[in-house]
Amino acid sequence: MEDEIEEGFEPVWKTLDEAITIFEKEDAELKNNPDRSYSGSFSTRRDLEILKYYRGSYA
Repeated sequence: MEDEIEEGFEPVWKTLDEAITIFEKEDAELKNNPDRSYSGSFSTRRDLEILKYYRGSYA
């Protein structure tokens, strides 16, 4: 958690659909970035799948 604070992350409240949209956009951007970090890519994809599952649209 300390590293997230140092990197400027902060919690914000979004609706479920807003959060999914944000994570889908971030996931697409990471896929197209050759310099992406494994950790960041993994966390983004993991969180996106959790949100989709929660919404009931997990495929």
